[in-house]
Amino acid sequence: MNKPASLRQALEAALPELRDNPDRLLMFIEDGGIVAAPGRLSFGYRYTVKLIITDYAGHLDQLIIPLRGWIEANEPPLIQNPERLEKGFRFEAELTSLAAMDVQITLQLTEGVKVQTEADGSITATHRGEPPEPWAWDITVKNEHDAA
Repeated sequence: MNKPASLRQALEAALPELRDNPDRLLMFIEDGGIVAAPGRLSFGYRYTVKLIITDYAGHLDQLIIPLRGWIEANEPPLIQNPERLEKGFRFEAELTSLAAMDVQITLQLTEGVKVQTEADGSITATHRGEPPEPWAWDITVKNEHDAA
């Protein structure tokens, strides 16, 4: 699976506090499964990624916007299907103080793997839909009450 590492890179690029304190971003893979057709070696991963960001002091928008962008680039069916989005992109938060919270985000992801048997009998696995390189976000969130 490649998407969890890509997701971590995107969040660390967007939120310097996670890059500087990587232990504040916990990631778990849950409910994993394989989808495959008979007679073919190619398959798909289906799994849930649970992200837990501890002691998060930013605005929730600063976390959701890069996640939304990552989903657009890496898991477009999640946002193209309203029913899948409703079930597949969830969050919870625990307010731990007036200035911080622990945030849990749950994403249902898929990852296709094309498997080919080469002429020499070796097997090649190619993961589909991965980004060629990490990208960064510049996010500034203003409250509607902030002066322009």
